[in-house]
Amino acid sequence: KKELTASRLPADWQGWLAAVFGSYLRPPFADYHAEAWEWAWAIRLGEPSPPFVAIWSRGFAKSSIAEAMCARFAATGERSYALYVCSTQDRADDHVQNIANLLESKTFARHYPKAASRRVGKYGNSQGWRRQRLRTADGFTVDAIGLDTAARGVKVDNTTEEGDAQGVRPDFL
Repeated sequence: KKELTASRLPADWQGWLAAVFGSYLRPPFADYHAEAWEWAWAIRLGEPSPPFVAIWSRGFAKSSIAEAMCARFAATGERSYALYVCSTQDRADDHVQNIANLLESKTFARHYPKAASRRVGKYGNSQGWRRQRLRTADGFTVDAIGLDTAARGVKVDNTTEEGDAQGVRPDFL
């Protein structure tokens, strides 16, 4: 698990959201929002989590919450690879760009500088901060997948501290 550089941030989801993304997601939160955040807050590294399916009406903050959850997992390391799945590739790409905006926000970057920075290779080339993929300096990846595109065998190659390549599959959808 990554060490939080934000030790002064509230430990509860409501306080954390207010401190980090207060202008993006604001109370009052409905009971179903609280249920989603409590599910996400209970996720622990290396432990399977029960599935959570949210079937909410249009305009009920599904996307905003999913995007903020991706940022939270980038910050904490509780999950390392997210797939953002939408009906079309263009819509999925837009959501990945929204996640990039959250990661690049001043408040988030101040508390989580490695999660707010793009991953770069040995020679300084960016390893994923584009429309369909984000890869943070500390290893979190989010990919956009549209149901109108072909996607098979989704994985990302990560390098261990020993320098060995290993394939990592999504652990958050």
